[in-house]
Amino acid sequence: MIYGIILVYYPKYYLRAISEFKNFLNSISMDNKIIIVTNNQKLFKVGYEDEIWVMGNNINWDFSGWDSGAETISDKLQEKDSIIFANDTFCHHNPWGKFEKLSAALTFKYNYKLNKLTPKPILSGHVLTFDQNFDILGNKSNVWVSTYLFMVSFKLFEILDKKISIEEKLLSQSVNYSNSDQSLKWENISPNLQEHINEWMFPKNIRNGWYNNDCDDIQIKIRKIKTIINEKYIAAKCSSAGGRVIEFDFFRRLKRLIRK
Repeated sequence: MIYGIILVYYPKYYLRAISEFKNFLNSISMDNKIIIVTNNQKLFKVGYEDEIWVMGNNINWDFSGWDSGAETISDKLQEKDSIIFANDTFCHHNPWGKFEKLSAALTFKYNYKLNKLTPKPILSGHVLTFDQNFDILGNKSNVWVSTYLFMVSFKLFEILDKKISIEEKLLSQSVNYSNSDQSLKWENISPNLQEHINEWMFPKNIRNGWYNNDCDDIQIKIRKIKTIINEKYIAAKCSSAGGRVIEFDFFRRLKRLIRK
């Protein structure tokens, strides 16, 4: 079975996002179940009342929210199952035309069937890289998957201890802000990844980094950095376990093969 866990937060996005996500799951397999998680109390069970709704934990933004949804199915999962995670921006702030829908659906369907034949760690989505190997908490990779829409096989979910979110205590050890000298303190994050994150969060030209990099609240920036670490950690755990990280855009996958 395919389980779909979508996290919704924005009132202007969530209804279309849920509809698009339901259709997307059906295009992969009719043997699916959707769980709707919200970190916004005002949206809880407003629309799609017949679906499973879960109030999310917003400690680690989307990641801890997804964990709230995953808790409802963790004891039902079998090794041939896969989970698709999304947030309500997947069809709004990202390309989502006919080609993108078809390419992602066909790739996820292939991954789903591949896992059913031989269960293994699989992570699939929009694959990104800065063309260097990096290390997070002892796990190495040279790619990661953007987490607005991604698929995780049961084997990988099991390797992640059936959680998408890194424990907050461990995240806080990985990066924290020192008020005394107004600098970031890192631990168990490779220097090249530290540099990559710093350039994204504190760019010399504000147009080149995170869309909200001009925010004055350092705690919001630290929270965003923690989610970046979490995003890359999922791929690093998959790669370190000998799993596959698979691009869901056909043309991007083809370009990567040609480049190799």
